[in-house]
Order: sequence, then structure tokens, then C-alpha cells
Amino acid sequence: MTGGFNQGPLADVAKVGLWVRSGASYGRRMDNRPSQRLVEQRLRNRIMEELHGLVTWQRYLAEYGAGEYFEGFFDFVPYEGVELSSAITEAERAALLEVHELVTAACDETPRMVTTEMLIATGWPERIAPAAQRALDLMWARGQFSEEHEEDEPSLKKPDSGKSAPES
Repeated sequence: MTGGFNQGPLADVAKVGLWVRSGASYGRRMDNRPSQRLVEQRLRNRIMEELHGLVTWQRYLAEYGAGEYFEGFFDFVPYEGVELSSAITEAERAALLEVHELVTAACDETPRMVTTEMLIATGWPERIAPAAQRALDLMWARGQFSEEHEEDEPSLKKPDSGKSAPES
């Protein structure tokens, strides 16, 4: 991994411990910052949420608009590419790379000031959704990680498969 998550847009996550419930102490270092592993677990969970948005693109676009369609994805999967982390497997990374290539192409081929209607007319959301669904299914096969403590394997399973995932 080059550079890690302590640079770029994820630096703030590492510094302030975003997405941690107030008062949680598991997975935090003595200086009250989350460990690198915990940050990577949370990042994987956020990527899963963004993949869900790409799969349910009609609802996502209606709620957030065309700009956020791209920005939300690139907030957690850098435009420059997908890095392997301790929380993401090689297979998950490969599936994310497929989605990344499609989203990057869509972003590059779409005007900067695109409306939701214009984006839908390009057909990109419909083309991206199947790849996003495959990546999301692969990630859900393992589950989601805890937001509060480090885990070797995800402990939260898809809501309809036993243990429920946290509500967002």
C-alpha cells in the first residue's frame, strides 16, 4: 500500500475518529485516535454503502443528485485507484476495480455541470449498477466490520441473513 489512509481525504477520518460513537474506546490508540485497522474497517463499510447507492441509483440520484453520485463514490474510493487494505481482500479489490473503472469512465465522459436527468440519459448509472451489485454481493458474503473495535473478519451479516447490520 502506498501512502496509506493517513493522507488525502481520509486523513480527517484517522485524525478525529469519524464514525465512532461517542465514548467508544475499543480500537482506539492512547491518543484517542482510531487504529489504522479500525479506520480501514470503517472505510470498507463506507465503500459498501456507496456501492449500495450505485446499485439503487434511481433512489440515490433522486435523493442526492448527479454530483454526489460521483463524489460520494470518490470520497471513499480514490479517483487514482483502489488500494488493498487490511480489511479488503484481493477478490473484493478486483471487484472494486471493475466498478472504479466504470465510475471513472462515466465521470470523465459526463459534463461537470450535469443534471440528474442528463446523467440518467447517458445510460451510465444502468451500466454501473450490475458491477456495483457484484462487488457489493462479494463484500456482503463476508459481512460488515464493527465500527467500534478491530476484527479479523466482519461480524455483521446482511440484515436478512442472521445478525443484522447497524442502521445508518
